[in-house]
Amino acid sequence: MHQIVKQTGIPLDEINKRIDAKIKNVSGLLTRLGAALVIADNLRVDIDLNKPGDGEPSITVTSIIDGMKNIVVKGTVMSVYPLKEFQKRDGKTGRVANAMLKDDTGTIRVSVWDAKAEWFVNNIRRGDTIELVNVRAKKSTYNGNMEIHADSKSSFNILQHEIPARNGSVQLKDMTDSMKSVTIVAKVEKKFQAHDFTKKDGSAGILRKVRVNDGTGAAFVIFWNERVGEIDGMEEGKEYTFENIGSKFSLFTNEYEFSVNRDSHVSEKIAPGNQDA
Repeated sequence: MHQIVKQTGIPLDEINKRIDAKIKNVSGLLTRLGAALVIADNLRVDIDLNKPGDGEPSITVTSIIDGMKNIVVKGTVMSVYPLKEFQKRDGKTGRVANAMLKDDTGTIRVSVWDAKAEWFVNNIRRGDTIELVNVRAKKSTYNGNMEIHADSKSSFNILQHEIPARNGSVQLKDMTDSMKSVTIVAKVEKKFQAHDFTKKDGSAGILRKVRVNDGTGAAFVIFWNERVGEIDGMEEGKEYTFENIGSKFSLFTNEYEFSVNRDSHVSEKIAPGNQDA
């Protein structure tokens, strides 16, 4: 708040009134920090959350809204995906590393670009508790979900190295409607044939299902489009970890079903004693 006062000359009590009004306007969905960042952006004030003396805390995942800049976010890394290269409009090669981050309020996708991408995939691992500093928020054009983007001005602090027990998975018997993205560990009972379908935009799509059972219940896991081919390498009777898969309750089957999407990771569960030395 003091940075807003210093750069605009607006009295602190007026800034606080605007923050209170902004929080009320969104029915309390923003923290004071989130509201302050929105106001700062509207006033074209560049907030530096690393600046000593201001004591600005990190922002929670569910408080993040489109357009926030220079924010600090803390959470546990649920997945880190391989480094990808792509061609930029100017012909240069770009790089991006993607991950899924979770805190007590929700889960969000993180994209780390170019110079910091390789460092991120080489140093950050699943289960780490990290702090992302000077990152920005952007709504995905792919699915409309909020994302965090980190660039050359961003930094990362590893607060704790820790692998969560059983990959943070849930059992099928404990599923609830509030769980929209989960990790399950289950045995593949049956693989089904692929089916073609027509998407809403008229283009062709393809899906394929597997039936899984974790000992507490059974469910269908659906692989969509470019993920369909992964089922070929899976074996019936083996146990797999399905990370960050979408979930919803099906009125047709009267059970939860799961979807493997671009943020999901599927791997065979290695039994104790079978790991490579």
